[in-house]
Amino acid sequence: MGYLSAYADSIGSLSGFPANQESLAYAEELINAYTGCLFGAAPITFTSKIRLEAASYQLPLPIDVQSVSTATGVGQDVITHVATVMPAAGVVLSLRLNRNLLQAEDSGGLPYRFGSGLWTVAGTRGYPNVPGAVIKAASLLVAAYLEPSDPDRSRFANLNLGDFGGTMRLSELPVPEAMQMLNAYRNRVQVSV
Repeated sequence: MGYLSAYADSIGSLSGFPANQESLAYAEELINAYTGCLFGAAPITFTSKIRLEAASYQLPLPIDVQSVSTATGVGQDVITHVATVMPAAGVVLSLRLNRNLLQAEDSGGLPYRFGSGLWTVAGTRGYPNVPGAVIKAASLLVAAYLEPSDPDRSRFANLNLGDFGGTMRLSELPVPEAMQMLNAYRNRVQVSV
C-alpha cells in the first residue's frame, strides 16, 4: 500500500472509476518515475553530488528538499547548516535553502561563491503530504488505466514508463494533462539516497 491509498476515495471520485490497489500502484509507479520525488512519507536523508562547471552563487538541488545539513566541495571547506568557519579566509558561512537552490552567506549577509568542481550535499527530502496536483494527476492516470477494455489493460500490465507502443519518449506519461500537473514536482537533479 503506497501513499495514494489514503486518497483512494478522492481519486475514485475524480476519475469516475472506483480506484483499486492495482490502479493506484500503476499511478504511483508512473508518478514516482516521472517526478523523482518522494510523496506522503516522512522526509528521508539524501546525498546529492552536483558538478559545477563554473563557480556559482547557487547549487541546484532536488525539488523536494526540506533541509540541508552539509555541502562539501572537493578540495574545499565543508559548509554546515549552522555555521562554518573557513580558516583560510577567516569567514563564517551559513547555508540558506531557497526553494531548490542552495545559497551560502557570510556573517555580513554577503553571498558565497561555490567553486567549480564536484560538490556533495546532504540533507533531508520528501513531501510529507501529497499535493493536490499529484492527486489530480493520479486520478487521470487511474482513469487511463481503468478505462480500456480488459484485453487492453492486460496488454499494459507489464509495461514500463516509455514502452507504450514505441510512440512515447521515456520521460512521457500516457496522459499529457497529468504531465502538465506534475511538471512542477519534477526533479532535474540526480539523487542518491
